[in-house]
This record gives sequence, C-alpha cells and structure tokens, in this order.
Amino acid sequence: MRFPRLALFVVFAVPVVTLLAQTSFTSVRGTIADNSGAMIPNAQVSLKNTATNAELTGSTDSAGLFQFPQVTPGTYNITVTAAGFAPSTKQAQLLVNQPATVNFQLGVQASATVVNVSAEAQTLNNYRCDHRKRIQQRDDPGAAIRRPQRS
Repeated sequence: MRFPRLALFVVFAVPVVTLLAQTSFTSVRGTIADNSGAMIPNAQVSLKNTATNAELTGSTDSAGLFQFPQVTPGTYNITVTAAGFAPSTKQAQLLVNQPATVNFQLGVQASATVVNVSAEAQTLNNYRCDHRKRIQQRDDPGAAIRRPQRS
C-alpha cells in the first residue's frame, strides 16, 4: 500500500514543482558613461513599467554598471540621473528569459544663471555740496594741501 501512494505522489508532485520552477522573469543591465566614455558611479537608475506604472530603482556601482536581475517582462522606460549631468530616458521591450543590455551616455547639464538688471539709476544730489572732509596736517608741515587760487 505504501508503494502506490509514493508513486501517486511522484506522478502529481513532480509536474507541479517543474511548473513552479519555470519563471517568467527577465533581467536588464547596462553602463552609464559621460561623453568622453568615462563611467559614472552612483548614478540613479529607474525602471518604470509603462503598462502598470510599477517602478524599480537602483544605482550604478563604482564602475558605472547597473543591473536589475528579476524583472517582469514588458515595456519599460529606463531613466538615468546623475549629479552634473542631463537626465536621459530610453524605452526598452523586455522579453521573457532574454536578458537586455541598455547603455547610456550622459551629456553635461547646462547650468542656468539668472541676472536681474534694473533700469533705475541711482539718484545723485548735484545741488548741495555740504559734505566736506577735513584734511588734517600731520607731522610734516610740507604735506599740507593748499587750495588753488581762483582768478
């Protein structure tokens, strides 16, 4: 009686375990570099599923590499941001059991400086000249400043 139970267990359990072992995931990885080809460490990477709006985030390692090992297949917008660089977005179709590689090359972000210029001129007092400075004579009597004589 023990043998038929074991045989039934094997017949039904093995296919169920095999079905559960087959997953429907994929992976995506890539590099992030600047215009000169130098890798950018610590850049932020975001994967957003366009159908479900599910989002995964991560960052690059010290060599500028990123990887998302288990991703549900679908269409994703991959956005990369890094300090001092312009953000970049690419769209990728991720398929079951087909790892994708998506590389980015980021350009330098333009900085914006705002300068406010006013058209108002400073008001000058050209009518009264009652502010005088007194020049004191120091130890050297020859250093005194004399007023020019008006004619």
